[in-house]
Amino acid sequence: MKTKIAFLISLSFLIVTACSSSEETTQNEQEKEEPEIYVFDDVTEPVDTVEQKVIEQPKVDPPTTTMYYVQVGAFTTKDRAEQFVKEKSSKTTYQLNITYSDEVRLFVIRLPGFATKAEAEKVRNEFWQSGAFNDAFIVTQ
Repeated sequence: MKTKIAFLISLSFLIVTACSSSEETTQNEQEKEEPEIYVFDDVTEPVDTVEQKVIEQPKVDPPTTTMYYVQVGAFTTKDRAEQFVKEKSSKTTYQLNITYSDEVRLFVIRLPGFATKAEAEKVRNEFWQSGAFNDAFIVTQ
């Protein structure tokens, strides 16, 4: 009889502990239905409504071609620039162009542009050697 009582006590103990663990399991399963949020997750709105941000690429201007000009003079008045061109145009086969430069606020006298610096340097060196345009220099634009 003592064994039957011991058996019943053991059986009732197992049933009580089994029921409590099944209640915990049920509670854990209910908690798992909600998404878990970890400390390193920064959730400010539901995942379904997150907007994708479009990153616009900066607009790049098309590459510009650099031109090299041989400048032979600069004057404060257009009359003086025109007088210089009349006097010096016979000393060169290149066309002398008068333009107003807003940068320096002068009327500058330049040759037509060259595509490479080497071409412009060659002409400038010819001017220096001839002695007609000792102050010639190269300007880029």
